[in-house]
Amino acid sequence: KKKHTHMTEYNADLVMASVKQEDDLMAEQREKPRVGALEGILEVVKDAEGGSEVMLAKAKELGLRYNSVRRVRRDGSCFIRSLLFGAAEWAMRDEAACEKILNSIKGMKEGLFTLFGEHLADFHDILLELFEDISKGKLTPASLYERFQDSTSDYAAYYGRFAASYHIQHNSALFEPFLDLDVATYCQTQIETVGTEFEHPSIIAVTTALSIPVKIEYLDLSAGGACNSHTIPEDGTPQVFLLYRPGHYDLIYPK
Repeated sequence: KKKHTHMTEYNADLVMASVKQEDDLMAEQREKPRVGALEGILEVVKDAEGGSEVMLAKAKELGLRYNSVRRVRRDGSCFIRSLLFGAAEWAMRDEAACEKILNSIKGMKEGLFTLFGEHLADFHDILLELFEDISKGKLTPASLYERFQDSTSDYAAYYGRFAASYHIQHNSALFEPFLDLDVATYCQTQIETVGTEFEHPSIIAVTTALSIPVKIEYLDLSAGGACNSHTIPEDGTPQVFLLYRPGHYDLIYPK
C-alpha cells in the first residue's frame, strides 16, 4: 500500500513569505476590496452584455433566481475567501451551523499541526476567533464586512488552503484516482501555493473539512440556457452560493 507523506520541510518564514505573495499578486486588484458590498444581480447581466449570447442568456436566467451578488477580489483566493465569508454569514443566522463549523476547525487542529507544523497556529487562531466571535454575538453584518477588509481574511483564506490539503492527504485513497499528480505534490503545488485557483478536488476537500454546504452556479460557455450547478455535498442543503465565471468566484444570494 502506497503511503503519502508531506515531503517539504515547512517553516514559519516560508509560510509568511507565501502569505505575503497575496498582496503582490495582480497589482491591479489591490485597490479593490477583498470582499465587496452587495450589488443587485442585474450587475451580472450588465457584465455579460456585449459578450457571448450564451452567457447573456444564462445571466438573465440567473437573475430570476438570485437577488444580489457580492464581488470578491480576483487574487487567486477568490473561492476560499468567498466560501469563508458566506459561511460566516450563515453562522450568524444559524447557531447550530456556527457550532458545527467551530467543531470542524477545532477537530482538525492536531492533525494539521502534525502534518504542517505549529507555525500554523496564528492562522488557525484567526479563523477560530472569527467563528467564536460569531457564536458569542460579537459581530454584526457591518463588522463582519469590515473584518474581511484587512489581512485577517488573507490569513483565514491561507488557513483554508491547508485545511483542504490536510483533508485530501488524510483521505488520499478517496482523492488520488481523480488527481493527475501524486497526492503530496498536488497539495503542495495546486492548493497550498497562494494564488493557485481551487479546483474540484480541493473544493470538495475544504467544504467537507469545514462542514460548509455550498452550491456553485457555472456561468460559462457550456450548452444550455441556464447555468449548470453543483451542490456539495450532493445530498446537502446549500447555505453558501457561489457564482463561477471563468477563472473567478463571487458570492450570490438567492431570492
